[in-house]
Amino acid sequence: MMPEIEDELRSEFPIALRDVAVIECGDGWHELVRDCADAAERATIALVGIKEKFGELRVDLQGGEIPKSVVDAVESAELRSRTTCEVCGAPGGLQVVNGWALTRCNVHDPSLRESRIAEVAEFLRGKKALAEQGVTVDRFEFDVTADEFEEAVRRAKASKP
Repeated sequence: MMPEIEDELRSEFPIALRDVAVIECGDGWHELVRDCADAAERATIALVGIKEKFGELRVDLQGGEIPKSVVDAVESAELRSRTTCEVCGAPGGLQVVNGWALTRCNVHDPSLRESRIAEVAEFLRGKKALAEQGVTVDRFEFDVTADEFEEAVRRAKASKP
């Protein structure tokens, strides 16, 4: 987690985070961490560890009587981490890449990078072919669908003088 975000959480929840040496997860889970820390702070309970493990958020609690509100907040955050991108906080899912479990959205999923690179290469080949026909395409919107791209090409051809 970026130091600025961690510092903000520590100043907001001094009791809950006093025993956590380092928050070891991505920035995208900061709201999940905030929910856990808020519940712990209200109950004056110190969390002892916050990290990513096997693609999920893990929040460790001290032994002893832990109020149900804290347990519920931690369980909820851990469950939501399975469907929240650890990088940006967008909806995502668990991916296994080179043996590592990661929770990522479509933008940050490393397994999609190769297909996106192929998509861009195909676009560039298409752009070159269109240029040879006298049609220019000014930019490539990465999230555009194939149908939208084809429609843009049709419009560009139709507007060609």
